[in-house]
Amino acid sequence: MTAEVWRRLWRQRRARVALGLLATIALAALLAPVIAPYDPIAQHDIIGLKSQAPSWSHPFGTDQYSRDVLSRLMYGARISLSVAVLAVFLSGTLALAWGAVAGYFGGRLDAVMMRIIDGLISIPRVLLLLGILGVWSEVTLPVLILLLGGTGWFGVSRMVRAEVLSVSRRDHVAAVRALGAGDWRILTGHVLPNALAPVLVAVALGVGSLIALEGGLSYLGVGVRPPHASWGNIIQDGSMNVTGLWWMSLFPGLAIAVTVLACNVVGEALRDAVDPRHLPGAHD
Repeated sequence: MTAEVWRRLWRQRRARVALGLLATIALAALLAPVIAPYDPIAQHDIIGLKSQAPSWSHPFGTDQYSRDVLSRLMYGARISLSVAVLAVFLSGTLALAWGAVAGYFGGRLDAVMMRIIDGLISIPRVLLLLGILGVWSEVTLPVLILLLGGTGWFGVSRMVRAEVLSVSRRDHVAAVRALGAGDWRILTGHVLPNALAPVLVAVALGVGSLIALEGGLSYLGVGVRPPHASWGNIIQDGSMNVTGLWWMSLFPGLAIAVTVLACNVVGEALRDAVDPRHLPGAHD
């Protein structure tokens, strides 16, 4: 992003608050080995500390295995955030490559590539993931990232294609082509840098949606699985007794809600920064 886009983004109070929240969550996840009060998988007293409500020694309570929920929440943030960010990076890369090729070269190639996208979009993503993940007894984190990233780029590729079509018809691209520049140089040096706006907005919004999706899959038992902690499977651990273990649903649920909301706010603020016409008062 250009410096001007950053300035527009930072001038929005909602963006500053959301970025501050995301930075705090990311910092807590990064420093979890240092600041977490307990080992997230340690069972300190399986009888005496089992299913303890929030207290001074365990601010977010303990689970039915006597593990500290706050520590598991911090370590779960490392997995939930890393899975979402890496999956979104993968999907953004795929969308950018597919949409750029289709939009720039056009013709029959564009028609074929877009019909493939139409077919892929018609498949419900959640059902596809449940079907794939359900047949595996154990899913590693790299495989989960590949599946989430590999199924989340179809719609974004259409936006990239439309943007590339628009940019490739501008005068400066025609001038560079007239000077003898090759397709690869034009595409990577002059078209893609001017077509990144929808990808950046989609990435910001995609992180939030993927955190919610990963949490849902882990809650259903087909996402991140024990002994790894994620916000979704922490909720799942307490799902058999929501009333008695309310803290196991409340705190990770709040973490998911706050993170998703902050990502959505950043995405909307970034959209406004990229296209100032969306800003309040822009039409005054």
